[in-house]
Amino acid sequence: MPEWTPPIPRLEPIFLLSCPVEQPHVVGDSGEGLRKIVPITPGGRINSTTIPALDGAVGMSGGSDYLRIDQFGKTRLDARYFFRLRSGHNLYIQSSGVRFVPKSYPGQSAQDRLLAGEDIDPNLLFPTQTDFGK
Repeated sequence: MPEWTPPIPRLEPIFLLSCPVEQPHVVGDSGEGLRKIVPITPGGRINSTTIPALDGAVGMSGGSDYLRIDQFGKTRLDARYFFRLRSGHNLYIQSSGVRFVPKSYPGQSAQDRLLAGEDIDPNLLFPTQTDFGK
């Protein structure tokens, strides 16, 4: 029987979403991990050449990133955004994902830093994103 190799999907971004955020608020240990809330401030933007209706959307107040960091340094993210489209319509976006910290993170253990409520360099993380744009 010949070996079958699944096709590799070709993914292309359809928009770029950028949002300014405030400093994280450490809620504390919930028993399931350290919880943080990161408020999203107004003024974010959506840029898209593929979907004209999204291009130029402006971020409104009311969104936040909700983080839960477990004992192994794995972070679960639940982000909720509110945008106003140029048409005047509202757009609600909810996304979730998991962020892993590599063992090669420099200096103090990333797990220890995350559990202490400290932030680590996001450029050194391996994010995965699911459920984008409910």
